[in-house]
Amino acid sequence: MEDAVQRSQLFCISFFCFQEKEYVGFASLPNQVHRKSVKKGFNFTLMVAGESGLGKSTLVNSLFLTDLHKDRKLLNAEERISQTVEITKHTVDIEEKGVKLKLTIVDTPGFGDAVNNTDWLRPVDTEFMKALQDKVNVVPLIAKADCLTPSEIKKLKERESSPFAVIGSNTVVEAQGQRMRGRLYPWGIVEVENLSHCDFVKLRTMLIRTHMHDLKDITSDCHYENYRAQCIQTMTSKMNADQRVESPIPILSLATPDVETEKLIKMKDEELRRMQQMLQKMQQQMHEQDLNRPDTVSLSVDQRPV
Repeated sequence: MEDAVQRSQLFCISFFCFQEKEYVGFASLPNQVHRKSVKKGFNFTLMVAGESGLGKSTLVNSLFLTDLHKDRKLLNAEERISQTVEITKHTVDIEEKGVKLKLTIVDTPGFGDAVNNTDWLRPVDTEFMKALQDKVNVVPLIAKADCLTPSEIKKLKERESSPFAVIGSNTVVEAQGQRMRGRLYPWGIVEVENLSHCDFVKLRTMLIRTHMHDLKDITSDCHYENYRAQCIQTMTSKMNADQRVESPIPILSLATPDVETEKLIKMKDEELRRMQQMLQKMQQQMHEQDLNRPDTVSLSVDQRPV
């Protein structure tokens, strides 16, 4: 009888241990991260650069369905020419389905306003992108695509390597019983979210719905870390030459760049190269999708008399 009780207890203990080993609990970590992220909210910083009148603010408002410049004063031509380039920052808190996003838009008023803009891609634009490509993710856009023909857009995409030709609009128009965001012309309506009219939906999908976190990771883990490694190398080189570095923060004496420092810099360079290859692959896929689409553009024409 005692042997039977002992075997029963052994079976119960073994069964209990088996159940505990089968489920530990770390499988719920994604749910914990999700709850923490939703509670804390997200941050996203977007910098827009281009001359006045290109529709930068309208595009941002169209992307996030918000109004960043309610009280903005529009400058005339003379005021824009005399205006110097400056950096301004606008922050707005938006919420969608319980998820909070702190959106920061960095603008550059006066950029390129006093430069000859007869060519689509000017030297100032090229130098600007070269200066930023190692610090942030750069996405070139063709603005005001409704002012161009399909052949002109195709030629610009091939020549300037710009994957997106976009249109922005905060106006809701109605045509054939349907309401949509677009621009109304005497000859018809240009729809912002119509893939046959522009690449707005592709840009929004890439920038917000599928790759927002990837872009943030590239900036933090690749661009910033690469910048930090270069700063460390510069500081150690200066200390080796001058035996000191003038800094408001006390810095311990460092030796000359060793093997570990060089290894870190090479690793960050390789990571940056991989991230750039991934972005190029994304652009190539979007370009191939454009080539598979017909060149004709179908517009929703309002048949009502003008």
